[in-house]
Amino acid sequence: MNPDAIFKKKILICCGSGGVGKTTLSAAIALEAAFRGKKVIVLTIDPAKRLATAMGIDSLENEPKEIDLSNGSGRLFAM
Repeated sequence: MNPDAIFKKKILICCGSGGVGKTTLSAAIALEAAFRGKKVIVLTIDPAKRLATAMGIDSLENEPKEIDLSNGSGRLFAM
C-alpha cells in the first residue's frame, strides 16, 4: 500500500489494546493530513489527557477545539 493512500480516506479508526500508541498515531496522522491541506478532526473517548497533551493544549471539551497550525494549509480540530 502506498503510504500516501491513508490521506485519501474520509474516516480512519485507530483501535487496539491499551498502551500501544493509538493516541500518538492518531495525532500524528491528523497533523500530517492538516499540513496536507485537509480539514481534520481527531477524537478520543479516553478520559485521560493524552490527546490534549499530544496536541499541545491544556484540555479538550465536548466541542471541537481548533488547533493552531501556524504553518499549515489545512485545519485541525480535536475533541
